[in-house]
This record gives sequence, structure tokens and C-alpha cells, in this order.
Amino acid sequence: MTTINTVQSLMQKYIRNPSKGPKIVLFTGGSGVRSPAIELAKYTHRTRHIINTTDSGGSTGMLRQVFELPGKHEFPAIGDIRSRLFDLANHEIPGYREVAKLLHYRLPKYADNNILRRVLSHIIRGNHELIRAIRKNSNNENLDTSSIPTSIIIQNALKTFWDTASTFERNYSLTLDLSDASIGNIFLAGLYFQYGGTGEALQTAIYFYKQLADVKGEVIPAHLESLHLAARFKDKTLYGQHLITQNSLSLPVDELWYINDLENKKKVVPTVNPDVIKAIQEADMIVYGMGSFETSLRSILIIPGIAEAIRRRNVPKVLITNPVLDEETIRMTAINCACKIGNTLQDMDTDQSYDYNNYLTYVLANEYPGATMFKSKYGNRFGYMPIGEGVIGNGVKLLQNNLLTSQGAKTYDPALLVELLFSIMAK
Repeated sequence: MTTINTVQSLMQKYIRNPSKGPKIVLFTGGSGVRSPAIELAKYTHRTRHIINTTDSGGSTGMLRQVFELPGKHEFPAIGDIRSRLFDLANHEIPGYREVAKLLHYRLPKYADNNILRRVLSHIIRGNHELIRAIRKNSNNENLDTSSIPTSIIIQNALKTFWDTASTFERNYSLTLDLSDASIGNIFLAGLYFQYGGTGEALQTAIYFYKQLADVKGEVIPAHLESLHLAARFKDKTLYGQHLITQNSLSLPVDELWYINDLENKKKVVPTVNPDVIKAIQEADMIVYGMGSFETSLRSILIIPGIAEAIRRRNVPKVLITNPVLDEETIRMTAINCACKIGNTLQDMDTDQSYDYNNYLTYVLANEYPGATMFKSKYGNRFGYMPIGEGVIGNGVKLLQNNLLTSQGAKTYDPALLVELLFSIMAK
């Protein structure tokens, strides 16, 4: 029987030596699991965050519009990867505070593009106050293992981005829109181009960022291809993750698949990143994180090879359902979400004779606190996700807990959530 003292002793053991913490695989997007990921890093530096690279909106979408040319050049979405690398960086190392300020900086959203280009040029040339602050802080020379100053590393990557963008603009009559552009995304894109501009180059860029910022954990792309998502809602199909996430149809997703690009819309099947399979094979726990249920979570689980690897690994497999409904979970309950995950993995396995409990052993759901409504970032209003009725599957345990940060809140308390995960591991 697991007691509170047992769980606390386990957590104290790991907080003293997080480099020896449990290996936890999290299927996640860029923001949904942000707070729990940061909390988990206190106890283990061996988390593996599996993230898709199909986003087509925001700053990432702007980059893909320029650098992704059907049949000519590929460019995977890097925004969610950059976000998680930033979350897991060691913000306590000398000099990183100044680096973080620059990489977290976004160019103004409403400004003339020529002005924005001049701002980026000032950063590249070392004249901007944010890059000067990095150069001024002598301690930041210790951020990287090489002898090259951190400011120069960043400027070189940004210059590579600038030169590549200029070439694309000149050769393909394109215009790079820098409004609301993330410098962190531009930096990671610059590293990607420096290392060859391929799927493997993305992994090298991630590794470089990890060394630069002393990232506590692994961030692994689900696949190494430049792809997009498509979804069918009853009799209507949307192409592009940004449109699926906004879901103006107010209908649940009936079918989800990958396409080669937003122009040709050819259905394709991605090849799983081998590092994902390796992470699953070594995992002490597998977590299906909350966030964008279809585009961040299920989109990864429909990649061939993942379901079988999950089924073969005999460890706790935990779904954290969203506390509040959104555009991707319209009309769904926690039990609906769990069953859809079970169905997805069962369907994707090479052997479909296995029950849900081979893919999912625990479902964490918030005790339904009432009929409070919240406004989503797309302007729609949603309430808390209800638990629902029915049976998920034999051997799948539904854990109902009050995990909210406070009464009437719409987010989980990361400390309570992480403690609950450790209590499951301690069983």
C-alpha cells in the first residue's frame, strides 16, 4: 500500500539527485504541459518530451510560409520544440538570464516590416541592447563548452537565418513577414540551416541548444519530416494544424491524418523518429499530456510504430485529461478522451488483439467543479471537462482528484499533478 510518506520519500530522493531520476516519456505539445514539465525537472533530468513538428500558425507558420517550398525545400515546425527547450533550460547558470531575455523576445506585432528587419539586423550586428547585455556579462562565456562567446554563437545563427531568408526572398519572390516573430524561433531556425536544413539537422540544432542552455531533459521530434495535419469533421475537412486547432466548425474530429504540404494535400504516412522508440523502450512511465488533444497528442500516436512500442513497455501509462474543454475536445468527457486514446493506439498497433490496458493504465481527471465558463484564446467559451459515464476498459483506473490551482481556476496545480504521478510510480 502506498502511503503519503512513501511518495514524499521517493520525491525527496529524486530532488536530491535529479540526474538519476526516473525516465518519463511525455507526449506533449508546446504549452499544455509547460508548468508540469518545469515542476518535473526538479525531480528528474531524464524526461523525454515527444513533440510534433506540424504547427502551421503564429511565428512558426510565418517561417514555414517562406522556407517550406513544396518539392524544393522542407522546413518542420520548430516553435513547440523551442518552447520546451526554453522551459527546461537551466535558468540559474551564470549569464543565461540575459540569453533568455533575447531568445524570449518577440518583434513587435504591429509595425512596418522594414522597421522589424532593421531591429533584427541590429541584433545580428550586436548593436541591440539585448545582445549587448549578453556580451557585457562576462559570465555568459561559460554557457557553451566551446571557446566561442555565447553572443557570437547567437549572432552567427541569426545571420545564417538572415542570409538564408534573403536567398529565398530573392530566388522565389517571397517576403519574410517578421511581425511578432520569436527570436528564439529564428535562432533555432538559424542552427537548423547551419547544420544542413534537414530532419537530422533539426536534431543537431536541438542538441546544440541543449548544451548551450544546460537543458534538463530531452526534447525529441516525433518524426523528422516536414509535414502538415488534416482533419475531417463530419462532412468537412480542414487542412493545417492552425485551422484544426481553431476549429470554427464546433464539431469533434472524426479522422486525423498527415499531408505532405498545404498546397498538394497528399495523404502521407510519417516515419517515426527512432529516438522516440528508444525513449519508450527505456521509459519508467509514459504520460499522455494535456493540451491540444488532437493536434499535439493524437497526431503523434497515429505514427506507425509508436503504439506497438508503448504496448510492449510494461510501465504505468497515464493520460492527463484537460481540466477545461476547448476547440479540440468539443462535446467530449474525460472518459471519451481516454477511450479515443485507447482506440487510436489499438488501431495503430500491428497486433490489434490487445485490450486498452496495454496502452493506458491510469486516467487522471479533475473532479467536476461546476458550470464556470472560460474564454478560449480563439474567443469561444467553454466549461470544465465533465468526467462522463461508462467504462474505459478492464484494468484502466480512473483517478478523480481536485487538481486545480484554486477554486474556479482553469489550470492544474503542477506540484499536485507531479505528486500524483509519483504516487502512481510508487505503487
